[in-house]
Amino acid sequence: MHTQLRRLGALTASTALLAVASAGVFATAASADTNVALNAVTDASVAGLPAVSCSLSSGPENAVDGAASNIYTDKWCVLAGNPTLNIMLPAATYGWTVSKIVIKHAGVAGESPVYNTRAYTLTGVAAGLMRTTIATVTANTANQTVHDLNLANQRQIELRVDTPTQGLDTATRIYEVEVWAAPSTTPGCTASQRIVNPGFETGVAPWAQTGTVVKPDQNGINANGDWYAGLKYNGDSITQTTTTEPGCVNYKLTYKLKVFKSVWTDFAPDKLYVTTTSADGGTYTSEGASNLTETSLFATKTIYFPRLAPGNYTVRFWTQQDATYPTHFVIDDVNLRPY
Repeated sequence: MHTQLRRLGALTASTALLAVASAGVFATAASADTNVALNAVTDASVAGLPAVSCSLSSGPENAVDGAASNIYTDKWCVLAGNPTLNIMLPAATYGWTVSKIVIKHAGVAGESPVYNTRAYTLTGVAAGLMRTTIATVTANTANQTVHDLNLANQRQIELRVDTPTQGLDTATRIYEVEVWAAPSTTPGCTASQRIVNPGFETGVAPWAQTGTVVKPDQNGINANGDWYAGLKYNGDSITQTTTTEPGCVNYKLTYKLKVFKSVWTDFAPDKLYVTTTSADGGTYTSEGASNLTETSLFATKTIYFPRLAPGNYTVRFWTQQDATYPTHFVIDDVNLRPY
């Protein structure tokens, strides 16, 4: 489940996409760069299951074997679907700084250009599984596509084929993927938890609370451990300020929520909100729940924050309540992590 955000301030949350296509033209990699995809470990999947290759000799290893001329032995071929090729880059202390990715399609080996990959998405995966969209291509016709980059700390490259050919043929044909890179020299994102005392097991600190919110367990009301945060009255809140991790830009906030209401109504006067505020005053607010979303079990809620600028952020859970029939919003296991 994801939550739609309403922007109230200057916080930036945009996704940059880069796509550069060329026909038979190689960009120039830095002199120290090598093709680190060559003979790398690969796998391929369709909808989470192993991809079915066109033949025994057209597995995903062919996309990184350095050969791209024989139409029978040099291509990665999948019969149907939208396959994803995953290239595990060799071990490096901080991963790889990628300067260029080259993809060779069917026309490179002399097959008809009608079999060139029409649409695909390239994704970089850094330490801690932080993902970056490198390119989204929707109308390629070229035999070869080249993407010039400056992307540090990468450990995997994913190529998802969205439209395999120019026509009705459903088979994916990729002859080679080259990933030109040099070892990164500075640490990247390690995807650590940014919230301290996420389950309230050590009491209130470093959370700040309005009202008596952080409490010990009462008859198994909490999700895990012995404490929880229960926002039951108008103006109840819990707040914590944290700092983003150097090298990490994409974050998600997850928390577990259970809702108890005191009376059934067909309108929603009681609401839980989640606000994230940056040091420069930019604010995102999302509606987490209302008295109309009563749950007998804890549900995991997720809010995505792509492309957060580095700095301090304050996470606040707060309520607006009808004083007559208050609703009990129970929160546990709050996490803010890169993704």
